[in-house]
Amino acid sequence: AIAAAVLATVAAQNEYDAVIVGAGWAGLRAAETLINRGVENTLVLEANSRVGGRSWSKNSDGSQNEADLGETVIPYDMGAEFNYDSGINEMQNELWERGIMPGSLWEDQDYYAQWPTWPGKATYYQQNTDGTATKLDNGPELMATLWAPFLKFRDDNLDDLFGQSYGETIEQYIKEEGLTDNESLQFLNLIRDAKHLEYGTDGYEMDITEIEFTDPTFHIEANYMGVPGLGWGNVAAKYAKQFDLNLKKKAKVTEINQE
Repeated sequence: AIAAAVLATVAAQNEYDAVIVGAGWAGLRAAETLINRGVENTLVLEANSRVGGRSWSKNSDGSQNEADLGETVIPYDMGAEFNYDSGINEMQNELWERGIMPGSLWEDQDYYAQWPTWPGKATYYQQNTDGTATKLDNGPELMATLWAPFLKFRDDNLDDLFGQSYGETIEQYIKEEGLTDNESLQFLNLIRDAKHLEYGTDGYEMDITEIEFTDPTFHIEANYMGVPGLGWGNVAAKYAKQFDLNLKKKAKVTEINQE
């Protein structure tokens, strides 16, 4: 933690030992490193009205990159959406240990932040016609009744499906199963889009035989940030709160004098 007296002193000055341009994750981490190593007279300039850079959360309560987000508020991440698990991610471990991100320990590992993950532990939402979102309390049931059977359909018919795309195979599965209810169709569309995010290409451009499907009960190595009370932009804002007086938002660098 950074002493309040130090921050107050820095905020009142016009000359600094270090000036960091940009309050994205790199800028925020650089500021904390400098301050903790004794360069307390440090300033961070940010052009936007929010910190976080490309980590940008627009929340269901109308806020953006909110440090004190409510536990039930739903973030819509406009930038980063996934975070790889803490078994290979020191940053997530650090944020978890300092209470900046929620989490709890797995029994078999010392450093492993556990929170809702896609797909087995995710929180699912259904978009309504009025633009709002409704939480699906039967997400685990849909995983068992829709996604698991689709995996079996894919495995049982792999030779016949050769050459088809991921999207085409989902359409064939929907047709053969006679699925017509909106809940089932939206859920399968959600899973398809999630795979789109994971592989970085459209579902109709991915060959069904080349996609690695995850067992719905298995904990994969990517955590979806868009769960209630989270969101990468909100996490960035909470991380930056410790040295808020070192930040100047809506700032513009007009000249750099290197003399």
